[in-house]
Amino acid sequence: MTNCVPNNPTQLSWAERRFFMEGQNVLWKRWNRVDESLRIALETTLLAGIEPEYVDGLEIPPVGVLEENKMIYRAKAVAEKRFNPLLIKSADEEGRGEQKETVDRHYHPSIGGSPFLRSAVRRVAFKIHIKKGDKPENGLFKRLCFHKHSGKKTPASLWCGRASEKKPFGFDTDGNFHYVNLSYPGRDGGFELVFIKVSDAGLALPYYLKVEAHDEDGGVVFVEVSKVDSRAVPAFLREQY
Repeated sequence: MTNCVPNNPTQLSWAERRFFMEGQNVLWKRWNRVDESLRIALETTLLAGIEPEYVDGLEIPPVGVLEENKMIYRAKAVAEKRFNPLLIKSADEEGRGEQKETVDRHYHPSIGGSPFLRSAVRRVAFKIHIKKGDKPENGLFKRLCFHKHSGKKTPASLWCGRASEKKPFGFDTDGNFHYVNLSYPGRDGGFELVFIKVSDAGLALPYYLKVEAHDEDGGVVFVEVSKVDSRAVPAFLREQY
């Protein structure tokens, strides 16, 4: 499903604006919905205060607008462990005082249209807008981010699993956590398939999602989220919780 583009998109605010890059719509929005209960994003992590080096040929919104639209998450003086549990340090060398975050997170825009949720396969293409390289402004690492999110009064329960794991992880496994962040592409240079069990109070049986991700030409990360049969997921994920 393709986003509609106004006759004169420059009259819109950056929050509403969609424009073309090599024939593709570019949408500066952090989260992309891929299921009634799940949204995804792709982030690059930089040391706090380091401004990124952007790729050529792509119009980047002003930094203030990116921050306002939550396309940049700035390190907080006091760590928000619920959302950002990694890379925090003590206020002093002996560990006294509050902990603070040490990194900023920059979220990549998506290109093309929004996923069609009634489709068996939902696709999102993220455009990498920060240059690759060894400089601090090129980022420390990338992460594929999952957000359990639903407008329902009773949200679904979610559990993640991978073939290399021995038990579920994330979301409702050890409590009611709304975020799961996984390294991209991963330790071995390839993103390992992630399966997600979704148990919705309005449905008699749970259903399962498979998440795949890979690089494509032109600085694009392509993510596919598809519904799969329970027999396709790790056995431990089929167990009821």
